[in-house]
Amino acid sequence: MIKTSKITKLTISSIILLCLTFTLIPNTSAGILDRVYDCEYDLIVTADEDAINNPFLPIDMVIQIPLTLELDFYGRYSEEMEPYYGEATAIVDMFINNTPNWASATISPVSFELPLLSGEPAVANATLNVKVDEDAIPFFDGIIDLKIICQGIGAIDKRIFDKPIQFTPGYLPFLKVNSKETIKRINPQETARFNIEVENIGNAKTNVASEVLNVPEDWQVEITSNLVLGTSALGEDSKDIITLSVKPSYTAGYHNEREIIQVALIPIYYGNDSLSGEKYILSFIVQNRGFSTPGFEILPLFLAFFIVIMVMYKKHQNNRGNGSRGGER
Repeated sequence: MIKTSKITKLTISSIILLCLTFTLIPNTSAGILDRVYDCEYDLIVTADEDAINNPFLPIDMVIQIPLTLELDFYGRYSEEMEPYYGEATAIVDMFINNTPNWASATISPVSFELPLLSGEPAVANATLNVKVDEDAIPFFDGIIDLKIICQGIGAIDKRIFDKPIQFTPGYLPFLKVNSKETIKRINPQETARFNIEVENIGNAKTNVASEVLNVPEDWQVEITSNLVLGTSALGEDSKDIITLSVKPSYTAGYHNEREIIQVALIPIYYGNDSLSGEKYILSFIVQNRGFSTPGFEILPLFLAFFIVIMVMYKKHQNNRGNGSRGGER
């Protein structure tokens, strides 16, 4: 009986001590128990593959990349808590955190609310707008960093996500072409030469292929066939000169011909001939005027030589005549 009484007293004392302990625990310690029910956001951001896999051309105004966001939450008791969040909405804010120095970007919308549906993730759509500068290095991966903030609600803590979106700028085949002279008047035996100043103002090392589109009959036309130009985007030499040489017909007779010579310059990505730009068509006018005497140019030389021989012969004859008269005396 005495033993049972002691056990009872000990039990009551333990209960009182336990109550006092919970009463004296600081508020911060009570938060430890609350953390058992806390949940975290889970966010999946997917970029449209067709949009990010096609190279972006700097000449395009703005490229749009569709984004899909799936927002959910997880935790030890998340399944038990899901029914309590059926009517709740999560506030999501989106920012552009970083872009390459040769691109700019915006995103829309910048903020929206997502319902935390019971049993499945909440889905939203956004659009990333990207513009690529002309000096973007082609086929060099660019990354835009998105910062996404999901505001806390109830037992779901606030969380910040960093999402990189990778894209690729394309090749910009772009030339600046100038020729100070486009018309020349020459004689049949002369050659007209035109200097074509070419500058690569695209975003990559470029091979400039040249071709003559038309050659008048019996004329000779030559042009610098290939020219490799660097890009100023990488600090390379981007300028050079292409020479066009035109030699008119040299058939016998009088010439008064006016011919238009057309040439084409084609920018091609250096190292990959399948990537090329539009043709730059240039026209040059050559006026061929004057007499042409092919094969007879040597006649004046022969005539001069003949005259010299005749003069020398005549002089020799005169000297002999003078010597004979002197002997008779």
